[in-house]
Amino acid sequence: MSITAKHAYGASIEGIDGRAGTLYDVLFDDQSWRVRHLVVSTERWFHGRQVLIEPAVVDRADWSEQRVSVRLTKEQVRQSPPAQTDLPLARRNDQEAARMLVWEAYWLGIPDMPAAARGDPHLRSTKVLVGLHIHCADGPLGHVDDFIIDDETWRIRYLVVETRNWWPGKRVLVELNWIESIRWEDGQVYLTLSRDEVLGRPAFEGSAPSEQSLVDMR
Repeated sequence: MSITAKHAYGASIEGIDGRAGTLYDVLFDDQSWRVRHLVVSTERWFHGRQVLIEPAVVDRADWSEQRVSVRLTKEQVRQSPPAQTDLPLARRNDQEAARMLVWEAYWLGIPDMPAAARGDPHLRSTKVLVGLHIHCADGPLGHVDDFIIDDETWRIRYLVVETRNWWPGKRVLVELNWIESIRWEDGQVYLTLSRDEVLGRPAFEGSAPSEQSLVDMR
């Protein structure tokens, strides 16, 4: 199923033995667009302790009920690697990144993960990246408002682009293959599409596009 990142935020993380926390953020690799980590707040409120769990431990996601079941106990979730969500993940020090990757290998049963494993500087936060400015082939147009995530492959499939600074404005989906380049440090996304091509795309409303609507959009 495809779901927006914003709709996923706030989902209850259900461990084997009960509620383990709340989904706070989704982190992905900016080269493969694969979701690497789910950021879970283990306290009642989002400002509590936040940890990283992997999509591989998700047993079932019911977005209509805002529930994500994982194959971990509450204590295993609580003891997962801490997330520094107030800082870009790419700026973590290598020692912290190595600890996180070793812990990931432990839960997923990956043998012989090297203790000196390096972190990935391409790790990005969907929350932090909302607001990236969109530049079409013929000029600027709106900003990134959300991300469409496939919860079976755990990859980002589309950008949700808000064109509201161009009357009348609407939210539209843009495929990743239309991205020419991204300047992460400046918050700029460059598309090969023209502004008219983006504005001519069907409006996207709601939190979960149907597969048929995605096919029709192409």
